[in-house]
Amino acid sequence: MFQKVIFFLSLALSSQAWSSNQILKVATEGFDFKPHYYMENNQKVGFEVDLLKEIFSRLNLQYVLIDKYEDAHILPEQNFPTSGPIQLSDLLIGLEKKSSDHFEQDFAWDMASAALGITEERKKIVDFSDPINASNEYFYGPLSKPIKKIPEDVQGLTVGVEANSVQETYLRNLNAAIQKTSGTPINIVPVFADGKIPAIDVLYKKFELDQFDAIVGCDDIFKAHADNNPLAYEGLGRISPSLNASFGGNKLGAYAGIAFRKDKSGQKLRLKVNRVLQSLQDDCTYANIFYRYFSYENPLIPENCRR
Repeated sequence: MFQKVIFFLSLALSSQAWSSNQILKVATEGFDFKPHYYMENNQKVGFEVDLLKEIFSRLNLQYVLIDKYEDAHILPEQNFPTSGPIQLSDLLIGLEKKSSDHFEQDFAWDMASAALGITEERKKIVDFSDPINASNEYFYGPLSKPIKKIPEDVQGLTVGVEANSVQETYLRNLNAAIQKTSGTPINIVPVFADGKIPAIDVLYKKFELDQFDAIVGCDDIFKAHADNNPLAYEGLGRISPSLNASFGGNKLGAYAGIAFRKDKSGQKLRLKVNRVLQSLQDDCTYANIFYRYFSYENPLIPENCRR
């Protein structure tokens, strides 16, 4: 079933955008990714869910949040499953134009929001909003073998990471830089969700079973998922790659944004969303939503809105 949050349209869009009787489809990942988005009492909740509600309320636009393939407009050439939870790796693909027969049928959905890191590679496929969050990324290793320096202490390690994530891209770029110095590359193991088990929980389990020497991810995400895993979050040694962000010219502590189609309608909608995001920051609404779910300080929050 669609996770519906509907607001009636009073703001007119151009003829190239959506008509007043249309409902925008906003896709998100079909697995829990606390505290950004997750299921609670059969409802999708979380930071990005609340943020989207506020954005669309201020835009006076109708939308529906989808996290299952059966709720999307799937094109044959996209080779998506016909049902089941939407995979993170497909969110941007669903925003690519695939045919030219019918404009409204060229895309699986209209927007995507799922803690999507903004990267130059991804911007070749989609357009992004202004940042909606700043991530706090870490290497995690056992306390018995602490990781103190990057890249020195991670060379030759087997490192687990969520597949198709910005963290995987970072590791691959880091590997390229390591190899240029004749160092020992990291053995990168991308991890996918397993059935209904989120990729983050799979990472935890494999690390607990000593299948990885270390794992890489966002600190608030690992902390939020700690309750689902026998391996205690507090038992992990962690170091932020941002301490060595200049190595190889790659920075892991990145910004996330909302993804839009690369067409005129997508561009116009992106501009409208950006204006709303600015207003949410200015009146501290963004800060109030952020602090419901996160405890760290976010550079996107104005000084006058900080705790």
